[in-house]
Amino acid sequence: MISQGELKVAALAALGWGNKRIAGRLFLSNEAVKSRLRSLYRKLGVGGGANARTGAVVKLMRMRLLVWDRDRQGLVPNKEMSYNQESTAWPTEAAAQ
Repeated sequence: MISQGELKVAALAALGWGNKRIAGRLFLSNEAVKSRLRSLYRKLGVGGGANARTGAVVKLMRMRLLVWDRDRQGLVPNKEMSYNQESTAWPTEAAAQ
């Protein structure tokens, strides 16, 4: 089962954010972000190479665990998958620049 923490990290990685920036946004250590990404890659069966983030995001979208949010102009964890909206406000792609 893919955790909500892994989905949050994946959604921010999909915006092109680096591990350090994701860690700061989610109040995690850099190692915690790396650990969540490695766990996610393993669960999804994607390698850890240069295209791992893209492969993971594509698979999560196909599984409908990450969905496009028009208001936020970015990918977010699917609300129907018991995501608690109040826990983290998701940045827009413009805010990621």
